[in-house]
Amino acid sequence: MIDGMLLAINGTLDYGEYLLAGSGAATDYKVMEEKVIGTGNGDPDPHAGHDHGEGGAGEMKFPFCTECVGELKPGTTSEMIKQLLAQDVVPSTSKNSKGVAPSGGSLGDSIAVTVSTAAPGCDVAKVHIHSNYPQEVFERMSTLTKDGYLFKEKAEDMRKQVALTNGPFRAIPSIEDTYDKCGILFDSTADLPEDFMTKWKDYALSLYSVVDACSYRDRIDIDARTLSNIVRCRAFETVGTSGISAETVSDKVTLALSKHKTVLIMTLPHLVSEATYNNITRVLSKLPAEDRQRIVHYNTQYTTIPSWFVMRAFYLSANQNLDANAISLALTTHAKSGGIFFGGIVPELGYLRRGGRFDHLMGKLCGIVGKVLIKAELDGKSFCFHNSYDKPEPMKPGTLKAQVVNIGPKEQCKSKTLKVMQKCAKKYKGKQQFDFQITHQCEPWTLEWFKNGVRDIFGDKVRNIYVAEQSCVLLTASGRGVVILHMWPADEIDFPYQ
Repeated sequence: MIDGMLLAINGTLDYGEYLLAGSGAATDYKVMEEKVIGTGNGDPDPHAGHDHGEGGAGEMKFPFCTECVGELKPGTTSEMIKQLLAQDVVPSTSKNSKGVAPSGGSLGDSIAVTVSTAAPGCDVAKVHIHSNYPQEVFERMSTLTKDGYLFKEKAEDMRKQVALTNGPFRAIPSIEDTYDKCGILFDSTADLPEDFMTKWKDYALSLYSVVDACSYRDRIDIDARTLSNIVRCRAFETVGTSGISAETVSDKVTLALSKHKTVLIMTLPHLVSEATYNNITRVLSKLPAEDRQRIVHYNTQYTTIPSWFVMRAFYLSANQNLDANAISLALTTHAKSGGIFFGGIVPELGYLRRGGRFDHLMGKLCGIVGKVLIKAELDGKSFCFHNSYDKPEPMKPGTLKAQVVNIGPKEQCKSKTLKVMQKCAKKYKGKQQFDFQITHQCEPWTLEWFKNGVRDIFGDKVRNIYVAEQSCVLLTASGRGVVILHMWPADEIDFPYQ
C-alpha cells in the first residue's frame, strides 16, 4: 500500500505510479522491489556471496529467511527498524507454542533494512532477517507501517533449500520410469512435497485461481506467496476458482496415451469441481473407443488429492507394473484399510463466507455438518475437520465426507486435531509405524509445532514426516493459514533416502 491506498484497476494492482501486474500475468511484487526498493539506500544484500543452498541444515540457528515490505509511518528510519528487530523475544508460557522456536532469545540475525522514497511523504521499507519467529517479525514491522499492513510477507525454510540442493535425496520414480506402463495424471490440488512435485509436475492438471478479471493456472502462472499476499491484503474485488480446462485435459491425455499403455486420471470429487469432471468427460467421450478403454478416471473423496494417493500410484506403476484399473482398486482398498487420517485446520472461515462460497460448498458436500457450520458464528474462529474412509456407511460417488472436530480458537483446534489422529491410529491393530505429512500455506514456521507434536505422541511409530506447500487453488478457496495433516500406515511403499 502506497500512501495508504491500494487501488484495483482493470484486474491489476496499482501502487502509486508503479504498476504491479502486466496484461494476463500474475501480480508481481518484485516489480515494486526493483523500482522502489532498488533505488534506496540501505544495508548490503545479506545474501551476496552465498545462497541458502550452502552449508548444512544443522548449522542454522535461525532457519527461516524472512522478508517483508511496507509503507512506513512518517519519521520512521532504518535505525528505528533495526532497534525494534534487535529486541529479544519474550518466551511464551502457552504449552501450545511448544516447538515454534527456542524459548526467548534473539529474534534473528542477518538483518538488512532498505528504506526508499516512493513519492513525496511516502517511504517504503524492505526488511530481511533470518529468524525463528517470522510471524513476530511481521507483527513488529506492522507497528511501524502507516496503515498497519505489510504488502509483502515471505518466509522460507533454508533447511529445506539445503536438502533440495545438497541432499540426501529420496528414491522417487520419474515419469520416464512409468513409460510403457501406467501413466499417472493428477490435478494440481495434490499437495505433494516439493521434491516429488518437481519430478512429476509435467503430469499435473492445473485448476485456475481467478482474481478479479485474471485467471491463473495453478502452479504455473502464479506462485503461492504472491497469491498469499493478495489474499492477506484483500487486494481484490472478487476471487474464486475454476476447474481444469478441456484444452489442458486434451493435451495431457494425448501426451500420456502416446507414452503409456494405460492412464489413470486422479481428480477431486465430482461435486467439488464440476467443471473439471465435465471437461474430462467431454474430452474422453471424443476419443476412439480403444483409447477410452485405456483410461480410468479416479475421483478421490477428500477435500484435496492426498499426496499419498499420487505417491502410491506412481510407485505401483513404476515398481509393480500395475495397470490403471489395478492401481485404482489398490488405492480404494488401501483407503478403506483403517489407520488413515486426512484433516485440517481452517483459521479464517469468515473469508469463505465473504467469498460467497461457504454456504454453497458446505451445504452441498457435508450435509448436516455443513448446515451446522453455516449457522455458526464463524468470524474470528477456526474449525478443524477430517475426512475418513473407515466408517461403515457408504459415501455417494463424487462427494466427500467431512467430520467437524472442533469450532473455536485456533490453538484449541490444533490440539484436538492431534488427539483425533491418535485415536485414528489406535484403531489400526498391531505395532504399526505410520507415515505423516503436514502441508502449510506459505507459513513454514507453523510446521514446527505439528512436527514436534507428532513425534511426542507417536514416538518410534513415526517412519516419515513429509512437508509440503498447498496449491494456489486451495489458498484461493479457503484463505490463509490452513494446515492439512495426513497420516497413513507405513508399508512396503516407501521412498527412502539414497
